[in-house]
Amino acid sequence: MKTGWKQVVKDLQIKVRDVLQITMVDDKTFELTVFDSDLCEKHVPANRNPKFIKWFVDVSKPTMILPIKWVNSIYVVGQLNDEVFINTYTGYTANLKLKDNGKDVWFSDGWSKFVKDVDIRRFDILVFTFSYQNQFEMVVYDSDYIQRHVVTSESSNNEESLNKRRRY
Repeated sequence: MKTGWKQVVKDLQIKVRDVLQITMVDDKTFELTVFDSDLCEKHVPANRNPKFIKWFVDVSKPTMILPIKWVNSIYVVGQLNDEVFINTYTGYTANLKLKDNGKDVWFSDGWSKFVKDVDIRRFDILVFTFSYQNQFEMVVYDSDYIQRHVVTSESSNNEESLNKRRRY
């Protein structure tokens, strides 16, 4: 990554306070996602919806507010699906309520259970991608910025069910 990095920074207009997500695709290829200071993806490919990041500080909160800049790029406030699903890459799916008050939008009913089931910890970093209609994909990074394998009580107790979900 040493060669050409200055050009990447220039081309993608990476600035101080931007956050970079670098994902290894294979032994020679990396995917770079740049998030602005609002923690919303800066350069979204035309073939997918934008991502956003949440640094998780308070695991006791029963809700999680979504970045308003991200919400405004996806939704018309007041016209939301009130039921959403968050899928982890291990196959765990949570059903939550999405609420708005005309100003903020947040995950509510089911969020506390999701935090417990997925074992989200203080200072974890959550990266969300809105897939379609009412589906979110989520990846968890620990406080050392390493992607964490999400193991839930459901997935560890019911591996057969997990494998069925992975196939679809």
